[in-house]
Amino acid sequence: MSKVLAVFLLVLSFGVQAEYCQTRELGRVSIFDRLGEEQWVDSAVIQFAFGVDFYGESRICAEYEDGPIKTIEYDANLLYVDGTVVNRFEIYDMVDALGFTQNGARYDVRSRYVEVGDYEIRFIRRAPDRQLVEVNGKEYVVPNYDRATIFMVEMDGLIWELDFRGKE
Repeated sequence: MSKVLAVFLLVLSFGVQAEYCQTRELGRVSIFDRLGEEQWVDSAVIQFAFGVDFYGESRICAEYEDGPIKTIEYDANLLYVDGTVVNRFEIYDMVDALGFTQNGARYDVRSRYVEVGDYEIRFIRRAPDRQLVEVNGKEYVVPNYDRATIFMVEMDGLIWELDFRGKE
């Protein structure tokens, strides 16, 4: 009986495909007008002011650790009070990758929310959890000191620069 169970589990393991996902907390959000000429708001500049709150998260998944991205989930929310006016900006989506540039800096994606449609996500930086370093001719895999994931999305007439590296 145990041999039958072992064979069944082995067959099942070949059928299950593991995904490699990275989840990061929002550390900064900048919002520009469509032309990118005027910066409307930057959380790094106003983050310590009274009445400011921002939060969000990204989850990027691939078939294997260094493979091309299959899915991206992200959300970013920024709330701040300017005098008596409450300003709230939010963006979120769950997308499937349709294609990407050779260096992986731009992904064409399709939203799972029908009303948004297809668009592109441009990565400014995407650092892995670990990196390969060389010391005295020997290679070592070490934790990456700056695990940043920064990308730009254009939506609803605004350009969003989302920096997912945590608020530390």
